[in-house]
Amino acid sequence: MRHSLGGVALVVNPRYLLVAVPPSLYESYKARHKERYLKSYKVMSEMMTSNTLVKIKEAPPYTTELETPVLLNSLARASPDKKTGSYTFKENQPTEVKQNFANVGAI
Repeated sequence: MRHSLGGVALVVNPRYLLVAVPPSLYESYKARHKERYLKSYKVMSEMMTSNTLVKIKEAPPYTTELETPVLLNSLARASPDKKTGSYTFKENQPTEVKQNFANVGAI
């Protein structure tokens, strides 16, 4: 007997999604979107003018000691390193998924 896992995808046009939220939340979203857009535009412009669109890495973002824990942990996430401008893994990586029951009340 074979078991197959399935999934469901819900595709919602952003116009319908954004019209359904309260006006205050939409205005907050617009402000955050504009901020993200301006930051990404600035970074992309700098990359295009300095010809650094592709950055080739010389080494992985983890140390030799962290290689096995990072590669075997599906919850391991890299975080930005402000010193180097790249991403690195910290030693304390999460090992359990935190359950969020905020939506249970709505059901």
